[in-house]
Amino acid sequence: MEENYYSNEGRINRKKFIIRTLIFILSTGVSIGFFKKICKLLNIGNLNSSPFRDPLNSPWTFLALIVVILSIIWIIQAMKRLQDLNISGWFSLIIIPLAFIPFIGQIGIIGLIIYLMVKEGSKEKNKYGLPDK
Repeated sequence: MEENYYSNEGRINRKKFIIRTLIFILSTGVSIGFFKKICKLLNIGNLNSSPFRDPLNSPWTFLALIVVILSIIWIIQAMKRLQDLNISGWFSLIIIPLAFIPFIGQIGIIGLIIYLMVKEGSKEKNKYGLPDK
C-alpha cells in the first residue's frame, strides 16, 4: 500500500521521521534563500520593508505562505510519529502555540523533536496500526 504523506493516519518510525525532518529543514531554508535571490534579481518588492505595512505587496507574505504549508506537512509527520509511540497525534498541535512564545517555545519544540527522534516506537500493533518497516 502506498503511503500518503498528507494523511495523519498510520505510523512512521524514527528513521523516516528524522529523514523527513531534515527534508523539512532543508526545503524551508532553500525556499527562503531561493525566494530572496529571485526577489533581488527581479527587483520585486522591498525585502527590507515590513510585511505589515502592505501585506499584499510584500514578498514576505508569499514566503510565509510557503513556510506555513511546509510546516503543516511536517506537523502531519510528527502526528504519525506520535502515533507510533501510541500517543494521540493531536498532541503535535502543541507546536503551534509554542512557535509564538520567544525562546521558551523554541526550546519546547526542539525538545519535542529530539524526543520523537530518540524514543523507540511500539514494536507491536497499536490502536493506530501496524509498526512501520
